[in-house]
Amino acid sequence: MKVSTKLRYGLKFLIYLGANQEGKNITLKEVTDKENISIKYLEQIVTILRPLNILNSTRGNNGGYSLSKPPKEIFLYDIFNTLQGEFFEMNCVETPTSCNSSSICPTRGLWVDMKHLYVDYLKEKTIQDLINNYKRKV
Repeated sequence: MKVSTKLRYGLKFLIYLGANQEGKNITLKEVTDKENISIKYLEQIVTILRPLNILNSTRGNNGGYSLSKPPKEIFLYDIFNTLQGEFFEMNCVETPTSCNSSSICPTRGLWVDMKHLYVDYLKEKTIQDLINNYKRKV
């Protein structure tokens, strides 16, 4: 599996917001300085995340970004699918009829099981889980 930089940086951005906001807005400049991410790239990521309605943005002197819901309510599955796209994509898993051998394929069950494990795991884990892990390390 190949993880995109959009996903890696998007997760870093959300973790940073959740771990540091404490009632204040955080500027993209602050995040880019701390996480070593290009501001233009981070702006693109914010635009992609916008439809999830997980960010508040405020303009002005005290402007910046904050999470619009608690980190424990932001599931990794939604972030992965938004920033990475279909992370575990195999035609025979999604559409068994796409392969003439799917009914007798010795590996199809493995791929189906792996996809279920992946999806179930990401639907269980939240940004809060990543924040907790981050805070234990710093």
